[in-house]
Amino acid sequence: MSDYKKILFNRDGAISTITFNRPDAHNALDKEMSDELQDAVRRVKRDRECRFLVFRGAGDTFCAGDDIKDFLTWTDEDPYWQARHTRRPRR
Repeated sequence: MSDYKKILFNRDGAISTITFNRPDAHNALDKEMSDELQDAVRRVKRDRECRFLVFRGAGDTFCAGDDIKDFLTWTDEDPYWQARHTRRPRR
């Protein structure tokens, strides 16, 4: 994945920058943005020339966390829901 829709990825010398680019949603992470972020971080991990990784947020907010509205679209078969469900602390 190199054409991102919800993050911006830039490499300048030894510095890579990932910018969360959903300012209208305070850069909250939905499924697509999470996938793009994971891909970009793996890309940096494989880049032996990168020495610094900078995270930024477009607009006034760095990142509001998970996009709660996106949760409403998840189903029981959705891997995101399954991962979320299994991470809950057991009581």
